[in-house]
Amino acid sequence: MVRTKTAPPLPNCIEFLQQVFQKIHLIHFYIHFLRKPDRGVQLLIRWGFVEDSSHALAKLFKERKGLSKQMIGEYLGTLKSPFHAAVLEHFIAEIPIYDMEIDKALRQLLMHFRLPGEAQKIDHIIQV
Repeated sequence: MVRTKTAPPLPNCIEFLQQVFQKIHLIHFYIHFLRKPDRGVQLLIRWGFVEDSSHALAKLFKERKGLSKQMIGEYLGTLKSPFHAAVLEHFIAEIPIYDMEIDKALRQLLMHFRLPGEAQKIDHIIQV
């Protein structure tokens, strides 16, 4: 008599496939975020990984490991969008830099992202 393994119950298969698709979506997010941060964020919101609010996105940027610090800086330094400005304000509010000397506060802030290369973007971030 030959024994065969029985297939796992169907709900476990569906749950497993959902986890696989979720990981695939995260990989796509990372790829798009490295090329165009705006596009990556749009995908992340569309797939439901983060809600469409500046506060939620700022929290994600601060807590998510593996995101490019340079691309976070590029996203935060975007000048044309009020949503980007709100994300920047919430992001800086998430980092405890108040009541610090300016050099220590900047060091603390720059542990979470890299300043973009353009002077206007740097000025915008420093003003906030």
